[in-house]
Amino acid sequence: MNKQNMMNAPHGSADGRSSLDIMVKQAPVVTGMLALGVGLTAAGDANAALIITDINVTVPQDGSALDIDLNGDSINDFRLQTGLFDPNTIQLQVTFKSDSVSVIDFADVYTSMLDGGDTVDASWFNGTNGFASNFGGDLVDSAGNGPWSAIGAHGFLGLALNLGDGAHYGWLEVTRGSVIVGQMGYQTTANAGASIVPLPASLPLLASGFAGLMALRRRKRKDADET
Repeated sequence: MNKQNMMNAPHGSADGRSSLDIMVKQAPVVTGMLALGVGLTAAGDANAALIITDINVTVPQDGSALDIDLNGDSINDFRLQTGLFDPNTIQLQVTFKSDSVSVIDFADVYTSMLDGGDTVDASWFNGTNGFASNFGGDLVDSAGNGPWSAIGAHGFLGLALNLGDGAHYGWLEVTRGSVIVGQMGYQTTANAGASIVPLPASLPLLASGFAGLMALRRRKRKDADET
C-alpha cells in the first residue's frame, strides 16, 4: 500500500500472553512534533510482536487534532479530531481509505468501545463484534451522543492497517476529560490479534530510571578505567 505523507507525528507476559513479544515505547505524539523515549523488549515468540506506545496526550475539545502513526513508519494513519463540524464532536478519521476503524454500525457510525483484555482482530471489522469503516467514526456526535459522551468514560478504539501482507490490528486508549489519549498498541504480525494489555503507568518511569542507572554505571566504569 502506497501512502502519502501528511503530518509527521510519531514484559515478558503472563496469563496466557507468553507467546507475545511486547515492546514498550514512551513516545508522546502530538501534531507536528515527535518525541522519542525509552523502549523495552521482552523475550517471546518471534512470530508475534505487540508494540505498546505510551502517548499520554490531552486533546482539547476546541478543534485540536492528534495524528496517529500506528506502525511507526512516520506516516500518519489516523487523526483524532475534536470540534471539526461542531464544538461537541469528537471523531476518529481514517487517513488512508485502505485502513479502517471498528464502528458499532453504519447508521450512526459510532466507534466501537473495547475493554481491557479484549483482542482486536477480524471480528471487530467483519460484522461479528463491529464493522469496518474506511472513513472513521464518531466518539461523540454533534448532539453529544456516543460511547465517549460521558466525562470520565474510558475504553479502547479498534484499528486496522491493511498493508501488503494483510491486516495489522491495533488499539488506542481513550479517556474523556477533553480527550485523553493514553497508550496505543500495534501488532506487527499480519492477521494476528492485538491484545489490549495496557501497561501500568509506572512502567515508563521505571524504564527511564533503568536507562539512567545504566548510563551512570557506564560513566563510573569509565572514570575507574581512566584512574
